[in-house]
Amino acid sequence: MSVSDSVRPQQASDFVTVEQLIEQRPFLTERKVRQIVAERQVPFYKPGKRLLFDLRDIDDWVKRSRVEPAR
Repeated sequence: MSVSDSVRPQQASDFVTVEQLIEQRPFLTERKVRQIVAERQVPFYKPGKRLLFDLRDIDDWVKRSRVEPAR
């Protein structure tokens, strides 16, 4: 198995807009998305004026936001 077999190149269908992101991850609001973008907490793409996100990056951000229970 070569490196190119294990790493799939990203395609346009891998990216979602802010509106699609909110539809697919209902715990996010537009305001929260704009906040995490402004604070550079998640990677994003900006071809022109639109913001695009890879859902895997959003899921990674959620996993990093874990808070351990108090003991």
